[in-house]
Amino acid sequence: SFMNYYKLADLIVEWDDMEFSLCEGRYLERFRYFPEPEELKEKISFRSYLVPLEKYIHYPIVKENYVYALFEVNGEKMLVYHWGNRRFAFAVRPDRIKPGEINECWFDPDMKNQPPLDADWFFGVSGLHKALMLRGAAVLHASYIDRSGSAILFTAPSGTGKSTQAGLWEEVMQTETVNGDRVLVKKIGGKWYACGYPCCGSSRICLNRNLPLRAIVILRQSSENCVSQLTLAQKISSLMTAEEMYPWDAEEMERAMELAESIAQAIPVICLSCRPNEDAVRTLNNYLEETDYAFDI
Repeated sequence: SFMNYYKLADLIVEWDDMEFSLCEGRYLERFRYFPEPEELKEKISFRSYLVPLEKYIHYPIVKENYVYALFEVNGEKMLVYHWGNRRFAFAVRPDRIKPGEINECWFDPDMKNQPPLDADWFFGVSGLHKALMLRGAAVLHASYIDRSGSAILFTAPSGTGKSTQAGLWEEVMQTETVNGDRVLVKKIGGKWYACGYPCCGSSRICLNRNLPLRAIVILRQSSENCVSQLTLAQKISSLMTAEEMYPWDAEEMERAMELAESIAQAIPVICLSCRPNEDAVRTLNNYLEETDYAFDI
C-alpha cells in the first residue's frame, strides 16, 4: 500500500490504497501534499478494503436509485454505490465517520475487473464531507470566484444560474472562477475562508486556492436585478440547503446548522434577484463596494 496525502484548507486527508487503488484524476493531484510528521496528528484517514458486499446487503432503508442504495447492516447504515457493471461496487459506513477514526471504504473484489474509479469523483461520495464537517468545515454547492483576492460564492438550486453568474463576472469584472460547483468553507486563524475542493461537478473548473470569504450570494431568478437583505433564519436555511450532508444523519444535520449559523453571523449572506445579464454583475458589485463589510485580507 501507499499513503497519499492531500491538504484541504488547513486539514490533511490521508488515503491508504491498501487493497484498492484509485485512478489519479485531473483535480485531486492539485491538492497533493507532503506533510511533516508532526502535521499528521489530526489527519483524516481513509482505508480501502476488498469486501464481498452482497453478503451484507439485506435490509434496504431507502429505495435504490441508479447511483446508490442505503442499507442497514447490524444496526449501522451502509451506503452502497454502483459503478461500471457492478450493481454494488463500493460502500462507505457513514455512522463510523468520527474524528480520530479510520474511515473504511469497502470495494467489491470484482471492482478489479471494472473501469478505473476516478479519484476526483470518488472523494465526492466517500463521506469526506462529513469528516470535514466534524472538523468545522462545510462543503457548499456553490460557484466560487476570486474577486481581487477575496472570495464571492454564488449558491442556488441546480440549474438556477450559479455557473452563469460566475461566467458573467469573468466577462464583466475579469474575475477568475476557482470552482464551478463546490467550495470548502472553514475558519482559519479566526477568519472564514473559501477553499479549493477536489470535486467540481460538471463545471470542470477546479483550482486549489484559499481566499478570505467576502460574501455568499443566494441567487433567485427575477425580471429585475436587485440585492435584498435576509433575516438570520433565512440565511441559515439557505446555507443549510447549500451544504453537502447526509440528510438522514442527525449528527451531521446538527453540525450543519451550527456551521450555517456561525457563517451567517460572520459573513454577509445576501440575496441577488437577477436576470442572466451584465447589469446583474454591476448591481451586486456596486452593492459590495457601498456596504461596510470590508475586513483585513
